[in-house]
Amino acid sequence: PGKMAGMAEQFTLEHWLYLFHAGRAPQPSTELAPWPIAVTEGAVLAEQLREWRLTDEYGQPTEELDALMSLLTTAEVRVWGAMRFPLRSETVTYELTEEQKSWGLDEEVLVVPRVPMMVAWTEEHTAVVQSTPEALTVEIFTSSEAAADVTAGLLRLLDPERKWKPRRMPPIKVPREVVADTGMSLADGVDVKDARGLFKERMAAAGVTGGRWEELAEFAADQPYAIAQFAVTVTDGTRTVTAEDSALAVTFTAAEEPTAVVVGSARSPMGAWLATFEGLTEKSLATAVGSLVREGRGALRKKS
Repeated sequence: PGKMAGMAEQFTLEHWLYLFHAGRAPQPSTELAPWPIAVTEGAVLAEQLREWRLTDEYGQPTEELDALMSLLTTAEVRVWGAMRFPLRSETVTYELTEEQKSWGLDEEVLVVPRVPMMVAWTEEHTAVVQSTPEALTVEIFTSSEAAADVTAGLLRLLDPERKWKPRRMPPIKVPREVVADTGMSLADGVDVKDARGLFKERMAAAGVTGGRWEELAEFAADQPYAIAQFAVTVTDGTRTVTAEDSALAVTFTAAEEPTAVVVGSARSPMGAWLATFEGLTEKSLATAVGSLVREGRGALRKKS
């Protein structure tokens, strides 16, 4: 396992986009969007690629770089998303023309830092990818089984040093409508009293009994440090499907005792969607990832 030999630390999506527009590489993975705005001259990017020995004397990608880009764009299973950092949000002010204002653009925009990331899986290799303005970081591992490999890859991305303790809460499954369309995320740091009332009301309306809304309310009231959200795209070489109904998230709280929670999707015996909540462990993440991958493969079969 490890970083692909020869991959320069500074290789970014900007270099990949340069090769794509030059007709020398496939389009970068849309799963790693948003793509960066080109700020470096093409000649500079070309020289860097030659200097790092990622292209030959004619500007063509090396076999290794070509194989990497192919892996990231055609992998059978791609679990992708981004980590957001709400506490680092800042308001950015733009100078707009009157015409731009007439388009409905805002002069002030709240910018939440985010880091795109992806785990791309094939039967031979698993790529663990993180994209920042500074570098496209890629680690390649030998594959074994999709859900297990994706779980290991996500843990490397989300909490490589295992610093975050799993939240002490019983595994919770509730109808998705209990937590949907509430006008807030379960990790937006709402007032705990408001959250308690909201979840109690929604769970009663959904016919759910018991006190599980207490745990959900406590979780919702914690200020998030970071929120990672993922979807799955599956391909068989001719068809590609993104499972739009299934999702996975991991929330890291900024409470006095920071904890991490896996928020996943599952189906009831009757086929209804459920939202699941459990403290972040390798086992709980593997369960959520397994559900995500099954939904992706199921969506692909339905398309056939």
